[in-house]
Amino acid sequence: MASSPAPALQDGAAPSVLDEYRPCLDDRWNGGCTNAWKLCKEIVPLGYKGSYQYARWCLSVRQARLTAAGDGPTALAPVAVTV
Repeated sequence: MASSPAPALQDGAAPSVLDEYRPCLDDRWNGGCTNAWKLCKEIVPLGYKGSYQYARWCLSVRQARLTAAGDGPTALAPVAVTV
């Protein structure tokens, strides 16, 4: 019997390319790191090939749900990006 896919990072949404990195992201998030830029940079060496924008969007959806539920930090840490 095949195992069911891991729940999406967006808590109940369709599977995400971030699901593979959820344990790492959960550990860091629960440790207080809510900076999407830092979290994205940390999963790139693990094989993440998606965009920063997608990772930030998924994490912001998660943050909005946690905030609405009264859990977790109140906002993603702002980040300045220079190209």
